[in-house]
Amino acid sequence: MRILVLNWWDLSNPQAGGAERHLHEIFGRIARQGAAVTLLCCRYPGSRSEEQVGDLRIVRRGTPRTINLLAPIWVRAHAAQFDVVVEYTNKIPFLTPLYAPLPRLCVAHHINGIAFRHEFPEPLASWLMWVERALYARIYRRETFSAVSSSTANELIELGIDARRVHVIHNGADHLDCRASAPRSPTPLLLYTGRLKRYKNLDALLLAVRDLATDLPEMRLAIIGEGADRRRLSAVARQLRVDDRIAWDGFDDAAIADWLSAAWVAVNPSVKEGWGLGVLEAARYGVPTVGNAAPGLRDSIRHGETGLLVPANDPAQLGGALRCLLTDAALRCRLGENARRWASRFRWADAAAQTLRVIERL
Repeated sequence: MRILVLNWWDLSNPQAGGAERHLHEIFGRIARQGAAVTLLCCRYPGSRSEEQVGDLRIVRRGTPRTINLLAPIWVRAHAAQFDVVVEYTNKIPFLTPLYAPLPRLCVAHHINGIAFRHEFPEPLASWLMWVERALYARIYRRETFSAVSSSTANELIELGIDARRVHVIHNGADHLDCRASAPRSPTPLLLYTGRLKRYKNLDALLLAVRDLATDLPEMRLAIIGEGADRRRLSAVARQLRVDDRIAWDGFDDAAIADWLSAAWVAVNPSVKEGWGLGVLEAARYGVPTVGNAAPGLRDSIRHGETGLLVPANDPAQLGGALRCLLTDAALRCRLGENARRWASRFRWADAAAQTLRVIERL
């Protein structure tokens, strides 16, 4: 089988996140089973226009500003080389139903929705929300979808996608070696892993850290990830006088393993996630997560069992939940062990097999 995958970024891109991890874990495995998989994505400084990375052939064209214009031209020119097209829809959709004359599968991590209100000013945010709804309702209505969580599946169905065409296929959690690579920190250590975007709501986390500092003077926060909001967040940390408590690091599997081994509690204050891959990564190391009771995080965190959920946009309650886990070792250990067992259920091999079955039916 010859599969073409469309996504903005590949895993080597500095902007890569959970969607790119998902892509490489799923389609790398499908390629190792004999399929020929090609990824069409954006270029970035220092990248090659084409290369073989593991079992995936990667073709890079354009930038985030131009890839959606170049993709239709490239796909129409090379359509005869492929049997199926897989489109990741979590950035600006590629609109493959309009021009890809092949069986198609769409992979949805989340619908942007209210995240637009955090990334853009009004009235642009409301207009983008309207456009997104219209695109799914009119162009993607009859497409087959793989959704990474029940929350995302429900959002797709609410937008008009036939429920019979929506398949919930969860992320795996076994791409990291979960053996401790560093000792647990002797002092309280919070950990955030993910892209640095406004809708991730890290301002609430910085406010919570400021309020916790009085009671927990030795507490530290590690923020692991890259993104367009890094400079602004650094400025906010300085204004709140918590910058000396924060360690910033980029995405790197070895570094993430070290931080997860050392962390006491993971935290994700995002207003929206597809699933929350970082939650499962932390859980694999026995680290419970405090997160917003938002789509995606409601799926990956079991409140009171593997972590704690708090109302969105409430730094006070976020700080209260963090204080609860940081100061109660017995509760933290119980939730951490539950989280480890919960995460062990999710394997990339299972997700790849389910995805391949959907593609074969197409």
